[in-house]
Amino acid sequence: MDAPAQAVDRRAGGVATWHVLEATPRRTAAQRERAMLRQALWIGIGGLLGANARVLVASWVSAWLGTLIPYGTLIVNLSGCLLLGFLMGVLEAWPLPPVLRPALATGFIGAYTTFSTFAYETILLIREGSLLLATIYVLGSLLVGLAAVWLGLVAARALG
Repeated sequence: MDAPAQAVDRRAGGVATWHVLEATPRRTAAQRERAMLRQALWIGIGGLLGANARVLVASWVSAWLGTLIPYGTLIVNLSGCLLLGFLMGVLEAWPLPPVLRPALATGFIGAYTTFSTFAYETILLIREGSLLLATIYVLGSLLVGLAAVWLGLVAARALG
């Protein structure tokens, strides 16, 4: 018998879940594969829409507020946090079709902004009482992220 498809994130509140793909005694390997492909398609559709929404919102905000600071990115990141928080709250309260969670959270909101996932996962750590881990995660993401961008720029300039 095939091994069951594993979830990407097993925490109850995790964003990137593949619970639709869980193997059941009644599902064959071919059925699980079709379910995985169907879910990947829905995530891709959500991603297509989320990426385009990001460009449209960021462009509109930048045209409206200017570019003194990256207002477009700021608004996208903050609105993505609001959207993800709202979606996860809805999912806690009401059972929705299993395909919606990954299509909306991983696909649409994930393509719209990954900052929302970062913020939500930080909240999960705080909810679990892991304030030290949340602080390490926030500071590590920020500081190591800035260092990684700087290193990437240095590497690219070294090529040219």
